[in-house]
This record gives sequence, C-alpha cells and structure tokens, in this order.
Amino acid sequence: MTVVLLNISNNALWISFSSVTDVAAQYYGKEVDDIDWLGTIGFLMGMPVCLASTMIVDRFGLRSAIFIGTILTFIGGFIRALTSFTNFEKETQYWLVFAGQALTGMGNPMAVSVPTKVSQH
Repeated sequence: MTVVLLNISNNALWISFSSVTDVAAQYYGKEVDDIDWLGTIGFLMGMPVCLASTMIVDRFGLRSAIFIGTILTFIGGFIRALTSFTNFEKETQYWLVFAGQALTGMGNPMAVSVPTKVSQH
C-alpha cells in the first residue's frame, strides 16, 4: 500500500502543472514554455537518479529506497505548497516551485523502480 501511495503522490505532483499551464503561466508571470519546464525538470532529474535507485534497492533494501523516495517527494511537495502560502515575489515562487519539482523528480525513480522488487517478495 505504501508503494501505491508513493507512486500516486509522486506522479500527481509531477504532472499537476500540465493541466493548468495557462493559469500557472499567468499566476507566475511566465511564458507557457517556462511552465512546461516544471513537468520536464522532474523527468530530467529522475533519469540519472534512476541508476542510483537500482543500486539503493539492491544494496540497502526496499525500505530504504521507499523512505528516500518518500522524503524527496514530501520535501518537493512541501516546497511547492510553501510557495503558495507565503509572500515571495513571483520570480522567487517560480524558482522554488522549480526546485520542488526537481526534488520530486529525484524521488520518482525510487517510487517507480520498487514495485517489481515488491512483487518479487
């Protein structure tokens, strides 16, 4: 159940800007292409971490990999949420959301690579 919830939360955070691109661009005062980078950065950050995630699962076990993925997803989501409750400048908000998306993207391979290992156990 933990792996399912991790996958749902991580992927929801990753793809959430795609459906509201125009609204987000207006909110942050950015171009649509800048908002598209919010979805892309998570994917790009996840690619190199994907190699590390297999090593972490094999070397430290499922529990550690799930914990790392959960922490990265939580911190990334927390940063994203924090920017909407504070009075940062829009430029600062955008870059904090960008950083949050990057952290969430780094947690994604930990969520995506563990279901196979879970099914083996």
